[in-house]
Amino acid sequence: MGEDSIREQGLFDVGYGVVSVAITATGITIVATTGASYHGFKLISSASACTIKVYDSIAASTGNLLDVAFITATTGTSTHTWIPVKAKVGIVVCVTGSGASGIAFYGPKG
Repeated sequence: MGEDSIREQGLFDVGYGVVSVAITATGITIVATTGASYHGFKLISSASACTIKVYDSIAASTGNLLDVAFITATTGTSTHTWIPVKAKVGIVVCVTGSGASGIAFYGPKG
């Protein structure tokens, strides 16, 4: 069974796998505004330590917490879930600290 025939049967929401959104600054990054599958993140800090929190939300750092990590200065960390966490509302990433950058991985519903 080819990929096109699988899509036609409606077995997947989208015709591609995991996608990513850049996390380029501290603050809030809205990743998805509808239900989605959260797969993890990769984050690097620069001069100061930082904290990353991932919420099941559409616009704010509230709601159910999907993932959290503390990263010391000038290091990096990542998480990856083989079985994705289902976000019912959306996905929001909140980074505190300065100079952090990274990527959030998710599977959009669509």
